[in-house]
Amino acid sequence: VSVQFDGVWSAATDVHYDILGAKRIRFDASGRAAAYPNQWISAPHLGGGALGDLDRGAAEAIEMGEIRKEGVAWGALESNYFAQVIRPLPSSGGQLSSFGLLLLGARPGERETEFAALQDAGYQGWPMRVGFRRKVEPGVPHEYAVFLGPKDPGVLDQHASWDAISLIDYGFFGWLVRPFLWLLRLFDSFVGSWGIAIILLTFCIRGVLHPVNKKNMRQMQIQQQGMARLKPQMEEIKERYKNDPPAQHRKMQELFKSEGVNPAAMFGGCLFIFLQLPVWLALIQTFTIAIELRQTSFLWVDDLTRPDMLFHMPFSLPFLGDWFNLLPILYVIISIVNQRMMPKSDDPQAQMQQKMMSFMLIAFGFIFYSFASGLMVYFITSALVGIVEQKMIRRDLRAAGIMPTSSESKDTGIDNKNPGPAKPGSSGAGNSGPARPGQGKVRSR
Repeated sequence: VSVQFDGVWSAATDVHYDILGAKRIRFDASGRAAAYPNQWISAPHLGGGALGDLDRGAAEAIEMGEIRKEGVAWGALESNYFAQVIRPLPSSGGQLSSFGLLLLGARPGERETEFAALQDAGYQGWPMRVGFRRKVEPGVPHEYAVFLGPKDPGVLDQHASWDAISLIDYGFFGWLVRPFLWLLRLFDSFVGSWGIAIILLTFCIRGVLHPVNKKNMRQMQIQQQGMARLKPQMEEIKERYKNDPPAQHRKMQELFKSEGVNPAAMFGGCLFIFLQLPVWLALIQTFTIAIELRQTSFLWVDDLTRPDMLFHMPFSLPFLGDWFNLLPILYVIISIVNQRMMPKSDDPQAQMQQKMMSFMLIAFGFIFYSFASGLMVYFITSALVGIVEQKMIRRDLRAAGIMPTSSESKDTGIDNKNPGPAKPGSSGAGNSGPARPGQGKVRSR
């Protein structure tokens, strides 16, 4: 849409043009969703005739009055999936010039009354106005282009002349978000279901992470066996140096070094979770900007970009709101089942790790409760795949002799309550063969 203004004044006059903010973007006005409205003001800097970085700020931060941003090419009010842009056009035969962006905030009382009415109606939109203030010379026309539409790459690519694609915020992990979006669109083109496309994306990501997870579980099992084997010597060190903690710590470290045992590797399960954080953050951004998922249903979910909201509760819970979301609860249950399937150990460090994992999973349930249901479909699928993957890895470790079978565990010294005789060639407490360096009695120096 092009709008042309012709000045009919006899002298230069300050004229500004206002464009209203988006007000018909649906959102859940209850619970935590109301505390995180998603509307921004954007403006790209213009320097040397070329567009520069996009300056994006939260619309709700502006209470009233005017805020000017000098040297911008266009201004936009945008939400996650839609944008409206006002863009000054260059004069005939001229080049695009930079202007000062005019931001008008809410007048006293307007913000509360207008937003409250929209919130009650189930819509979101701050009472904001974006425009440009320019002097109009007599007889000199000013032209503006106005874009109102979705932040769809296919649509925005048609407006490459003013870099409309920059309206899509891929975030810090854009190098992951872009391939995730590409894969989702590819899978949907084959199966015709965005929910199934998310499941297929989960298989791809788990497949890439499988070697890391397998190596991690292998190291954890090796170190767990090593700690069980060294338990008698560790107890002796604790008893001998119980009144000298620095010496006790030094002797423990010497024992671990001589036996090639690294207790820190026992926390590999937590490490694997932290290694996935970039993937999780990228997926959160993926489901935040993927307009194709908006109002797309899957199973009982009406919108994959919002919580599944199975039913409305007659009361509101702190941090959770008044909607019952089933998917986060399913995720926590499946993850705890997966965690309980891990090999049990009497080692205090291993037990502490398992407790930490349980607390983390419950905390994740609270954190993810209001997240997009599409993201929860990924997490649930990933947890189910993890159960199968764990069984496969444990089978391979048993075949390689790294993890003992249930019938062998009593003879390997893994059961710390009853170490028993070690297998031939092992270095357990009951080994009658020659001790390796660092085994046997620990002598003070």
